[in-house]
Amino acid sequence: MKKRLVYIGSVFVTLLMTFLIIGLIAAAIVQFYALNSNHILSLVEAKQLPEKVSASLTDQFNTMENTTGIPASIFENEISPAKLRPLISDSIENGFSYIRNERANPDAAPDFSILETNVEKFFIEYAETNNIPQDETFKTALRESIQNAESLILSECDVFQFRKLNQYHYLDKIKPFTNWIVIGLLACILAILLMLFVLYGINSEEYEYCFYWSATAALVGSFITLIPSAYVKSSNWFDRFALKQDQTFAAVTGYLNMVTQHIIIISVIGILSSIILYALFGILRNKRMNKQTINEARH
Repeated sequence: MKKRLVYIGSVFVTLLMTFLIIGLIAAAIVQFYALNSNHILSLVEAKQLPEKVSASLTDQFNTMENTTGIPASIFENEISPAKLRPLISDSIENGFSYIRNERANPDAAPDFSILETNVEKFFIEYAETNNIPQDETFKTALRESIQNAESLILSECDVFQFRKLNQYHYLDKIKPFTNWIVIGLLACILAILLMLFVLYGINSEEYEYCFYWSATAALVGSFITLIPSAYVKSSNWFDRFALKQDQTFAAVTGYLNMVTQHIIIISVIGILSSIILYALFGILRNKRMNKQTINEARH
């Protein structure tokens, strides 16, 4: 009867620990990878985001030249990959800092002084050549042209569309949860330690079973996170997303694949840890059985 209660109690605690391990993996992924700008910024080069944004802006300014009359060549230097790279990085850093409640807004404030000078120079030269008065109408057209160009560049560099998401208040719905990530992570760790203590209490007469049940929880929990992640990764599931902008598609799918890859890595570490725990259980169990055999032989 006692062994049956020990077994049932161990199974129940192991189930609880399995869910806690899944929660721990999820919280760790969000805290250290999904919201970590240092990891996310690696996508800028890995996915060639500056080159994609530059190509998109070049096409759009060439198209706009037919309607605005402003030569696309004026913007050529300002939309080169080298100039866009820091803008894209700032957009990513500011956006995720905003989600982490470290900034008041996700907007970037780049220096467009050279672009403004170039556009203004073109307008003045055009006005002087065609005898157009530089009145209030002229100044308004100049100001709107500069604002439209800057807005377009910022929009294209915002590869995760943080400005649009913030405009529709989607980010505000996410932000409150980020405050609880660290608390959830610590809570899972403390709860797992408590479960280990309970397991030891239940299996105090044969303490090596603590390693067995802990290994089982780690193994099951890791497989639960590994299997769907491995499927998503191997099937390129995120590539099915339909996103209009090439750079946004590359950034979002790259980000999701990166997070998935880290889930796989942590899950594999969990499986390897469970194997070590099973090995420790086997060693301790054999040691106990050998000791019992020797004691029985003496009697």
